[in-house]
Amino acid sequence: MKIFNYFKLLQIEETKQNIPLAMDTPRVAQQNLKAARCLWQNRFYPEAVFFLQQGIEKGIKSYGYYSGIFDEEIVIKKVKHQGALMYEYAAKKYKERIAQIKQNSENYNPFSIIDKLEIPYFSGLEQKAEEVLEKLNVLKLKTQKKLSNEEFNKYLIKVKKQESDAQSIESLLWDTSKTSQIATQFREMGTTERKRILNRLKWINPHDFRTKYRISDGIASILKNAADEDIKKMLTFLYYEIYGLSALLALAILTQPHESDSRYPNSRNKFNPLNYYTDDLLLIKEFDNICPIAQKRLDLIDHLFTEYGAGWNL
Repeated sequence: MKIFNYFKLLQIEETKQNIPLAMDTPRVAQQNLKAARCLWQNRFYPEAVFFLQQGIEKGIKSYGYYSGIFDEEIVIKKVKHQGALMYEYAAKKYKERIAQIKQNSENYNPFSIIDKLEIPYFSGLEQKAEEVLEKLNVLKLKTQKKLSNEEFNKYLIKVKKQESDAQSIESLLWDTSKTSQIATQFREMGTTERKRILNRLKWINPHDFRTKYRISDGIASILKNAADEDIKKMLTFLYYEIYGLSALLALAILTQPHESDSRYPNSRNKFNPLNYYTDDLLLIKEFDNICPIAQKRLDLIDHLFTEYGAGWNL
């Protein structure tokens, strides 16, 4: 059976992006981080921590606006200062979309052609989305309380590992002499890996994907013979999106519990931020390592919005 246009079948409703707000938000976040660095250098530690947390929170929210995961009203009424909720909203939307795919496909053909459609990893996607939500729920709980030194170091190691991986990828992507090498490596990937990459792009921007290709062309072979520059551009887009966001989630776990405590004393707990945020606190000791990483990830997201605007398009 010849498979016709996938998205006409699915009739997926477009998300409502807010590109202007998405572009403005990380630039304010970058200013927050500059203020945080200045305050830390002058030993205004509670204020430095607050502005660091705010910069990371705004970076995450900006992607929510960019992707249409949520709008300003949801942020004001529900998300508030819990920027890491963006990941949960994204997973829930993904799960809802998978359910919609199944329903629309079954409604279209009572004999169900769903297994014959070229949809990478369709089987079990709802279960995978549920597993992601469970993991995010655990992480959400971690953002609501301060981490022990052991937990803090665990996530800090993860952030530094991500940064090391990012630098390795950048050494390839930014080197124009490596364009052919990158394209060759992509073409030599197995069918499964190529499907995974292309499927990721499809979910990022369904409109561009369906404008450019038909699923009947065979999703695994769509870019097999594409120009080297097109392949590099595609992978660069994914790099901006994935590495920008993954680091910000880990950074949010480190900083979000301090959103309120860095500003207010609490008589019930006999807590005073001036006494808590001192040179001995691990977050303060590592501040000069964390802040530059957050700044680089915000720069990456800002570049993503500026260069690609409404989404990926070859």
